[in-house]
Amino acid sequence: MGSAAAAMGPVNMLAIHRGLIGGWRHTLACGVGSVTGEFILFSLVLLGGHYLFSDLFNLTLHTVLAAIGVIGLLPLGIYFLVRAVKGPLRALRLRSQRLG
Repeated sequence: MGSAAAAMGPVNMLAIHRGLIGGWRHTLACGVGSVTGEFILFSLVLLGGHYLFSDLFNLTLHTVLAAIGVIGLLPLGIYFLVRAVKGPLRALRLRSQRLG
């Protein structure tokens, strides 16, 4: 027959990671937070998109939005990359200490 599967994106990977480390409640909290964030962003786009459509072809607006994205996301990416390289097994050590 058919099957349904969730795409393995960053939110689903985070939910799986939280579930393995902290249990199903952490996975549920991650999922609820993701749905809430997506709903808020969708609502903002749906309600405010009409006013921005005429401005989306403006090169200055494109440049400003790209700069905001780089300023916001590049430091986060570097931070998490350094964290992943420094201590990738930290979560496993914490879990084994908790189990005893």
